[in-house]
Amino acid sequence: MTVDREGDQGEQPRGARGPGETPDPPSILIVEDDDIVSRTLSSILERNGYSTEVVGAGKPALARAEARFYNVILLDIRLPDMEGLELLRPLRARHPEACVIMLTAHASTDSAIRALNEGASAYIIKPFRMEHVLATVRDCLERQRLVLENRLLYQQAERELAMRRDAEQEREKLRQQLYQADRLATVGTLAAGVAQEIGNPLSYLLYNLESLAQDLPVVVRVIERLVREVSRLDSTEACARLLGESRRVTRPDVLEDLVSRTDEAIEGARQLREIVKDLKRLARVQEERNVTVSINQVLESALTMAYNEVRYRARLVKDFGDVPAILANDGRLSQAFLDLLVNAARSIEGDSTKNEIRVRTWTEGQEVVVEISDTGRGIPVENLHQVFDPFNAGPGGPGSSLGLSISESIIGSYGGSIDVESKQGQGTRFRVRLPVTNGVAAAPAPPEPAAAGDRPRLLMIDDEPNFGAAIKRALMDEFDVVVLTSGEEGKRHLADDTDFGLILCDLLMPGVSGMDLHTWLEAERPEVARKVVFITGGAFTRETRSFLKRVSNLHLEKPFELDYLRSLLRELVRR
Repeated sequence: MTVDREGDQGEQPRGARGPGETPDPPSILIVEDDDIVSRTLSSILERNGYSTEVVGAGKPALARAEARFYNVILLDIRLPDMEGLELLRPLRARHPEACVIMLTAHASTDSAIRALNEGASAYIIKPFRMEHVLATVRDCLERQRLVLENRLLYQQAERELAMRRDAEQEREKLRQQLYQADRLATVGTLAAGVAQEIGNPLSYLLYNLESLAQDLPVVVRVIERLVREVSRLDSTEACARLLGESRRVTRPDVLEDLVSRTDEAIEGARQLREIVKDLKRLARVQEERNVTVSINQVLESALTMAYNEVRYRARLVKDFGDVPAILANDGRLSQAFLDLLVNAARSIEGDSTKNEIRVRTWTEGQEVVVEISDTGRGIPVENLHQVFDPFNAGPGGPGSSLGLSISESIIGSYGGSIDVESKQGQGTRFRVRLPVTNGVAAAPAPPEPAAAGDRPRLLMIDDEPNFGAAIKRALMDEFDVVVLTSGEEGKRHLADDTDFGLILCDLLMPGVSGMDLHTWLEAERPEVARKVVFITGGAFTRETRSFLKRVSNLHLEKPFELDYLRSLLRELVRR
């Protein structure tokens, strides 16, 4: 039997905690009947910082394992008194956290599969290289360390939960909350990615459609005037011969239909833009930031996401009052109202035309009030006090109260309250009260258009060429727009030409990002860095959030409205 000693010097091992002890250095039991192999393994492993013991048969190995814990057991698959696979099962039963690495000179797929199925951590074929053995041992110890640390953390959590009055219910509540948080995080990540992918093409689709809608009526009038002039100067028959089969598109009704089709396409694209905004709100559920939000807009977003739950069960009635804005996380608030709406919808049975879900908002003193009522099955009076408990069936049926518990938690985190009234067989009414935060200002009025004059220069940097082209087309009547498609191009251009009133720059680009470009400008031309307005699809990372918090520059999320962009740019240039 030969062993390749190459690579017998490795990094010092990290100890893993065994049951009731902390072996340091890690302990390894070598179960091998070949003295040369076992001595070689022991020598090299000990030079690499491990503590080893050697036995040559199965029964002594089992006795050693009964007496103490070993981090790793190197087990020959064939031993004098028993098969290694026969010994594997009691070893794993005695110390399930130990790593058992099978050694064999008689490799076969069946024996490898059987060993792994019986609980072996790895499988090494003789003759082996010591660097492979050392790497396998280190990998097993790292996995063991993580398993044992997780087990200790879990045991600690178990002990803490056991101290509570009803430990089993608390454990279940914790698991459900972790599941819900993970679900929200997963959905939020998915929503952010979808919004990012849709946002860019939707932006230039919408901007091109809107600019086309501005120009198309003029084109239609020109075509109509040309057709009339040609018909007047020549005969109608000659005009028909000139236009041939294309004459149909010059008919007034067809030209008018071109304008109508463009308007309908714009309306569809704008609806998609609202869906993207809703996805971004959902993606912000996990963010711990509060902004000025409109309750009515948050409800509209929640209603959009609950649309398929509601439409087949009841009529939707909206009665929104003129209520002040509040400081909150719009994503979390939208999630709270979404759970209430879905709960209301699922409590309703029967003909949708005879049922109703009504959503009202109004102001009482220093509070904004939101009321969501339904004509569903209602809640028995004896169960009303349990409606926000996470494991009692709410009006929406079994399991629905988990969402109500989360809604109550979210509302409470903003200093608000939620109460419920219900009559069995008649329906349920939830009433949410949220405090109006002092100092929340109304949205500023859009700025007046700037005075006519020379067109200000605007630099547009975005790695999506179609988006840059669409912005240039939309703004070309008011601004002299230069479009570049990478951060590298922007850096080269600004090294020689900084005569721009504003710089619109994508935040995340391959290579030199908008953040990199701004950092360079801060160092080289700080007065130009102040002119940067960032644009982004909204897929924020920890790095981008930290960056935007550090700098004072504005940032816009795609897709934004062109009228708002024009007004904002006029105001910024005027400054």
